[in-house]
Amino acid sequence: LASLVCLTEQAEGGALHWCRFNVERNRHLPNSNIVRTCECDWRDYVNCSTPSELELFTKLEGCQTVQGSSAGFQHQQEHSKFMQMQEHYLQQAHQGSTKNAPRCHDTCNGKEADRVFLTSTNWDYIVGSDLVYNSVGSTVLPLVLKKLCSPTTVILYCHTKHRFDHLDVEFFEQLDKVGFNVEEVREPCIPTPPPSPPPLTELFPEQRIAIYRISCKLQSSNMNRSQPT
Repeated sequence: LASLVCLTEQAEGGALHWCRFNVERNRHLPNSNIVRTCECDWRDYVNCSTPSELELFTKLEGCQTVQGSSAGFQHQQEHSKFMQMQEHYLQQAHQGSTKNAPRCHDTCNGKEADRVFLTSTNWDYIVGSDLVYNSVGSTVLPLVLKKLCSPTTVILYCHTKHRFDHLDVEFFEQLDKVGFNVEEVREPCIPTPPPSPPPLTELFPEQRIAIYRISCKLQSSNMNRSQPT
């Protein structure tokens, strides 16, 4: 059983607030005391003293400041709904009815405290799903993972293949560049899927879900990059 589980989100668009809200609403469940939440702002993991990473930071900064650019009208509606719910709970607390109000515990840390906690903890596993949907994700996410993992950390990443072929190419190239090995994995009882066509070779390639095991390359060995199937 894990001794600590940390859920991360970015603050833009109310995503972090929704994450914390859902965690607090489920504090009654068994072992929920090991769950905490942290803000993970990708901009904090880019080294702006390096010209190539400074360019990525500028791209990321522009993406973050455009309100609703990636999520559209539905995202704005959900954020508005969340703010209304928060106001409702605040009114309950003000009136002395705090029975159903969400609690904060140790989850409401400052941004810098969250960053220090995330980067100083030796994580056994990092789990993510479908985080690459633009060039920011394909180029910056590998940098974030590199800053968060130790040599023994195992990253399990769920990815939709052939949704954006050009981003797939960028993503796996960047993972290799920052020092990761990548291999597709599946449960032993699951049959091996048919080989996927090479990226950018078909007009409408069949999409499928793939789980990748991402780990740091061993410094003492001359390992070739694992080619995703």
